[in-house]
Amino acid sequence: MTTFEDLLVHQEDWKWDDDIYNILPKKDKVYWMKTQLIGTNIFNGEQILRAHDVSREVFDYLDIYISKNKGDYSHQRTGVRVPLAERPYKFWANFFKIELQDSDTLDIYIRLEGWNVPSNYPSRHIRLIHIDPSSVFPRQVNEAAKTWFYGGFLISQFVFFLFLFFIEKDRIHFYFATFILGFILNFFFATNYRPLPEWDIYRYPLEDLSLLIIPIAFLKFTQIYFNYGAASIYSKKIIPITIFAFISISILFKVFLPGLNIPVGSIVEIPLYIISFWLAIRAKEQPLLLKTIWFIGMTPVIFLIFGQSIGYAFRLFGMEDITLLLNIIANEYMYNGILFLLTVFSLSIGYRKNLLKKEKEKALEQNLKDQETIIEKLEQTNKLEKMDKVKTRFFTNITHEFRTPLTVILGMTDQLGSGSWTAKISAKEKERLYNGLDLINRNGQKLLQLINQLLDLSKIDSANLKANYQLKEVVSFVQYVGESFESLAARKSIRLQIYNEMEELTMAVDEIKLQKVISNLLSNAIKFTPTRGKVTLHLSQQNNFIQIKIKDTGEGISEAALPFIFDRFYQADNTLTRKGEGTGVGLALVKELVELMEGTINVKSELGKGAEFVVLLPIHMNANQSLASSEEIDLTGEQADLLPTPDLMVVENNHVADTDAEVALSNNHKPHL
Repeated sequence: MTTFEDLLVHQEDWKWDDDIYNILPKKDKVYWMKTQLIGTNIFNGEQILRAHDVSREVFDYLDIYISKNKGDYSHQRTGVRVPLAERPYKFWANFFKIELQDSDTLDIYIRLEGWNVPSNYPSRHIRLIHIDPSSVFPRQVNEAAKTWFYGGFLISQFVFFLFLFFIEKDRIHFYFATFILGFILNFFFATNYRPLPEWDIYRYPLEDLSLLIIPIAFLKFTQIYFNYGAASIYSKKIIPITIFAFISISILFKVFLPGLNIPVGSIVEIPLYIISFWLAIRAKEQPLLLKTIWFIGMTPVIFLIFGQSIGYAFRLFGMEDITLLLNIIANEYMYNGILFLLTVFSLSIGYRKNLLKKEKEKALEQNLKDQETIIEKLEQTNKLEKMDKVKTRFFTNITHEFRTPLTVILGMTDQLGSGSWTAKISAKEKERLYNGLDLINRNGQKLLQLINQLLDLSKIDSANLKANYQLKEVVSFVQYVGESFESLAARKSIRLQIYNEMEELTMAVDEIKLQKVISNLLSNAIKFTPTRGKVTLHLSQQNNFIQIKIKDTGEGISEAALPFIFDRFYQADNTLTRKGEGTGVGLALVKELVELMEGTINVKSELGKGAEFVVLLPIHMNANQSLASSEEIDLTGEQADLLPTPDLMVVENNHVADTDAEVALSNNHKPHL
């Protein structure tokens, strides 16, 4: 490595380049500069010189050797890595001093070592310039005051929002504090005055870090500012991918491709600001005033990005003077612009916080109203439930009361019809008597059957009706219940077809409820099937279910009425079904009983093409232990209520056509074969 002594010995052999613009420094190289100064009456006394790259201190060590009038050489040392105490001036810039009288000649040699500017920062060549203390130092005092003022403002803002984040746990405070931190690093390490010259060795990494922090933190700040949730496509994909790409490209160019000499930070950060603007534009549900404040605050950023872009464009065409001028203007107004930006956003955060607070209070107030409404509805529901229980209890009691006098009335008709006194009246009076008794009996049976169905529904509502299973052979049972309707079908000239796909099947079944289901469905099928029609009862096994299918060729049910036929007291409003004079209780009871037995019921029908009801009941073997497995079905009482009633029979001349039916339907005689 060449020393100053070596230079003095061999300097005549060296080739010195007078054109400094042809010299672009490189890392790990040592450079020498030499010049000769001759005193005049203008430059008289102590003078200050500076060797630098326009706005940067670019060498770690500068050794200055000065000889006056070919005498001995004096030595001064400065540079980025030289402590302030060892420099000619305790100042951040590479200043050194000379003493020059009007008759002096100074030979100056400067050794430059440790060029510390990253390759991606374009160099503007090394220059030796004269410093006017009366101009530079006062201006530096102003620069220092301005830098510390803005720096103090930024630091106080940073500390305030950082503490606010720890207190309120609102992420918008964290990202805004990080955003301010980026400006703090940029202010202290990327400006023409640096308040911490000892840290200049970290200047470029910290400057690069600030160019990463500012756009990333601002993008995240904008995301939260406009309430983009975690489920948003921007939060899930666009923003993370953009930030990852930004960091990756920056690292690629600054670490692995530094020689390309591209201003990566300023170019790559532009997409992040574009996305920030897009987030603000897309935030349609946000208050207009909040968006307006955001765009006003971003005005300095728009001018800064616009100015930098134009500056780089001029540099590409070799117009560096224009680029320098634009940078000077940007630096001149950057302080005020950033102060304006941070002030506006600080106020907008407070405004946004008040808006969110009002929204929360409004939501809380609405929630309280909703809770009050819910409580009122619960109270109303409880009242309605109590009223419903009272009505149900009254309905059940009065239905029971109806059944007692009906039983007495039906019993009296039997006594009147079988008394010995009838032998004393004429045949004509006897016929009139029997016709009247038959009318009373038929309508009484119909009313009694309806009352029993209503009582069953009442029991289901009150959860008092349980399925009492016992092991029985169901094939013959279903056959038996179906055959009991054959005479009724025959009287209407309807063909009742019963067929089974199984010879026998033993399973746990509630006979009474199953009989009511089949009887109700067969009764309806026969009721709504015209003369010479057909009713089919089909029994089969489908996997672990027994299927009972009842199909008729009757009037059918309209498509609009199908969803409602199992509703209580519902009747399809057309003359074809209304002529049956039903009450809408039977099918509702059937559905409740089927579901009570853990089964399902479905219906398919078209008007004029009949209906098909399909009942599916699970096959299981768990019988109730309280019931005797050997108990035989006895068609009395509750079971007999579901047998064909007189209102379904053909009446000729106001009298039942078959006198055997009178005996079979009498409460004093059980049906028999």
